Amino acid sequence: MEVMKYVERIEEVRARPCGGDTLSKALLRVKSGLIPKPIKNGRINFWPSAELDLVDQAIMTGCEEKILREIVGLIEKERTSLQTQSHPRITELRAMVAAAKQRATEYAA
Repeated sequence: MEVMKYVERIEEVRARPCGGDTLSKALLRVKSGLIPKPIKNGRINFWPSAELDLVDQAIMTGCEEKILREIVGLIEKERTSLQTQSHPRITELRAMVAAAKQRATEYAA
């Protein structure tokens, strides 16, 4: 299982493209399934940075909300899987995000 090295609190999530600029927008995006649900430790909520990086990449490449919700659902499923790196759909989605990012940079050039 991949060890999560960096975590972010809601204040840091708000500053990201996936978070929105206000607390209420960030929480609404979580409720809507556009950001993974936080990991809770008592009253503290936090998110692994790697998960938010993937969501940010998808948003910045122009993924539709339907695809973004699917990515978020798989991220949350990956958390509970004991074989996170071997989950074939996560690997496929990472490849889709990378391809969309490549197309966006080619289009911009």
